[in-house]
Amino acid sequence: MAHRDAVWGGRQPPHLPSDTAIPVHMVAALPRTQSIAEIVADFPSLTPEQVESVIEYAKAYPKRGRPYPARSLKRALAELADLGAFDDKAPTTEVVPRRIP
Repeated sequence: MAHRDAVWGGRQPPHLPSDTAIPVHMVAALPRTQSIAEIVADFPSLTPEQVESVIEYAKAYPKRGRPYPARSLKRALAELADLGAFDDKAPTTEVVPRRIP
């Protein structure tokens, strides 16, 4: 609790500080597949202390409803680009839909 008070000034944040509108639970979902350093790289307005505090806050106040993805959009698009999903060359073979049994 003392750590949260140091980062959040003793209040319960609806959103992250630093003039961002990033939902707390969205950032808290990312450590399932990303390290804190990767999260800070994807969201440069955050500090590692803020990310750790967000994780603690989300554990104390879980989100109801559908969960957020475990990977940031920036990282998911970078992985698709590495796989060549956005290359200009179209495939030479026609893609035929699979038949569902």
